[in-house]
Amino acid sequence: MKDLYTFDASEKQAIETYKVVREAYSAFFDELKIPYLVAEAHSGDIGGETSHEYHFPSAKGEDSILSCSECDYLINEELAKDEYDIRVRQAQSLYNKVPTEGLSPAGAVLDKYLDQSREAFPSEDEISLGYRIWYGVTADRATLVEAIFPQLVRVTNLSGTFSHWRETEACTNSIKSLIPDIDLSIENPVEAFKPSSYDNTTTKAVNRNPESPKSVYQIIDYRVTKRALNRYDSTAQASDGSKRYIPGAEENVRTRAIEANSSIVKIAARDPCPKCFLGAVKKTKAVELGHTFHLGTRYSKPLNACFIPAPQQSEPMTKATSDPQNLTSKPALHGMKKMQTSKAATGSLAATKTPVQMGCHGIGISRMIAAVADTLADVKGLNWPRVMAPFEVVIVSKDEHKDRIYDVYNSLFSPTPEPTHIGSPLREDPFDVIVDDREQGFVWKLNDADLIGYPIIIVLGKRYGKEQICEVQCRRLGVKEDVHIGIIKARTSELLRQL
Repeated sequence: MKDLYTFDASEKQAIETYKVVREAYSAFFDELKIPYLVAEAHSGDIGGETSHEYHFPSAKGEDSILSCSECDYLINEELAKDEYDIRVRQAQSLYNKVPTEGLSPAGAVLDKYLDQSREAFPSEDEISLGYRIWYGVTADRATLVEAIFPQLVRVTNLSGTFSHWRETEACTNSIKSLIPDIDLSIENPVEAFKPSSYDNTTTKAVNRNPESPKSVYQIIDYRVTKRALNRYDSTAQASDGSKRYIPGAEENVRTRAIEANSSIVKIAARDPCPKCFLGAVKKTKAVELGHTFHLGTRYSKPLNACFIPAPQQSEPMTKATSDPQNLTSKPALHGMKKMQTSKAATGSLAATKTPVQMGCHGIGISRMIAAVADTLADVKGLNWPRVMAPFEVVIVSKDEHKDRIYDVYNSLFSPTPEPTHIGSPLREDPFDVIVDDREQGFVWKLNDADLIGYPIIIVLGKRYGKEQICEVQCRRLGVKEDVHIGIIKARTSELLRQL
């Protein structure tokens, strides 16, 4: 990972720097001419206030990126929250207060949607009483978090173009927003919560004081009905068969219920978009190529990484104090007071240390090469983008033309005249060209060129001897055409600009 760290004097400057870095990253990936996604991201262990990830779509990727079929919604699955139902309910409330003609396009569609609200929000009689439970524990192991949510949910978009039931999974990001100190790294939170558990701060098993106060927080999804809760309180397992933890009397556990005003169910593919209400969510596997973090003072404060602000400029002295011909004492004393005040302010300012505003940014060069190579390869071999290829152009010839192969090579480097008027072709930088003059067969060289993945292959075949016509191949663009040597440079340049 190639890292960049930034340090600024104020949050405003740090945000501007963050924007500049993001623009540079986008320009870098644009030059690669490969598909990439920029998504809001979870800061994870690094922390910080704002974070964006740069992803390369790949079936072998470890991350999942959610996007919308109708709008620019794009987010890492780790950060996504299923807020669709809540936002539509808020829109319903707004709709009842404003005239229809004052609504946005999405609000106008809501008029049709209100007639379908029964289908979007089934009554208790229509919804299954099934539920799931998910457990987590706080960092101090003193609070067990018990999340209760429906086993099945029905999803319908605002325009009613799709509706279906699906199974659910807990959204740990939503749960963490309710219980910020929850430790999501614990594999068995119930065991960690019990009085006798493993304390990873001392790396040995300890017996916790059974008299110490412990709590169980029940986070209840708003879609869980009262009947389902009553059933939940009377059974030792959830509807999906998972065992429920019931505190023992000796554990001195206090139970507190938290009714979530939003969903604690993970958003899934084909769910309604939580931003525009209309489109369907699409999930794409991707490889993370880069990550930008605005850290703020997360590290500078604990590390005491501070600076002393530059002193403010003192006010200019009055004309009386700066004029040597003016010897009156009062204006001079007035100027001296100003100077003393300025010195005092400067001394006070100098004594104030201010934490620097930090940013952390990185691009994974090695993983980028591997991801691009794997994704763009085809049955013939690698297929490099222009800026990543070992050479932009390779020239391969049949044995009878091997003495004339450098005629084509030199034609690619023939000088382009300076533009004389608007519309004249611009000067081109020299191509990065390699000539395959190895003592191997013609077919072997062609197969090797495909395997290596040169963007452009120029072949001196049977038509070159009499007609000086080469075959130009570009697998990424699906091009295989005959080109005269006189225009070979222009055509090669045209193809490379697309790669």
